[in-house]
Amino acid sequence: MGKASKKVAKQQAMTKSAAAKKQMTGLEQVMKQQMQEEKYEDAINTMAELAKIKCMDPGVMYDGAMCYFMLGDYERAANWINNTLTYEPNHPQARILLARL
Repeated sequence: MGKASKKVAKQQAMTKSAAAKKQMTGLEQVMKQQMQEEKYEDAINTMAELAKIKCMDPGVMYDGAMCYFMLGDYERAANWINNTLTYEPNHPQARILLARL
C-alpha cells in the first residue's frame, strides 16, 4: 500500500469515526429525553442501538440500569449496574441504585 492510499484510508477512518461519534451523541440525547418523559422501554431500545455501535459509556449503562429498575426488572438492572461499575468503579449513582436493589 502506497503512501497516498494509506493517507486516504486514514482519512476515511477518521470520517467514519466522527460520524459514529455524532450518532452516539444524538442517541444519548434521545435516551435522556425518553427517560425524562418516563418512556423507559423506548430508552432501553435506544440503549440497544448504542450498544450496537459499541458505546461503552458508563452514563449510558447507568441509565439503562435505571430504566430496568423503573420497569421492575431488577435482575437486568443489577446486570447493568455491574457493567457500569466495571467501567467506572466509583460511579456514585450506580452504587446508590445498587443499594436500592
